[in-house]
Amino acid sequence: MKLLLLIFLLILSTLAVADVFIWHNENPTFYFYDPEDHILVGGDYAVRKALDSLDVAYAQSSVLPADLSDYDAVFVLLGSFCQS
Repeated sequence: MKLLLLIFLLILSTLAVADVFIWHNENPTFYFYDPEDHILVGGDYAVRKALDSLDVAYAQSSVLPADLSDYDAVFVLLGSFCQS
């Protein structure tokens, strides 16, 4: 998963993407511990952190806009899988 995200973000950085939308359609009460930053985070944290480090502009919402034509890329975050 991290490798796929890294490859996608490298492609975004080479294409000089102007605008990205993050559809964060997850349970808002779900959080997990990030061992790198030592904080509780949601599923969108890694995506936002990567986009911030690349200085890529993005908008985020739990509601999917009717018109996505203003965005060059869309991240769809639908939740996390737990085997337990």
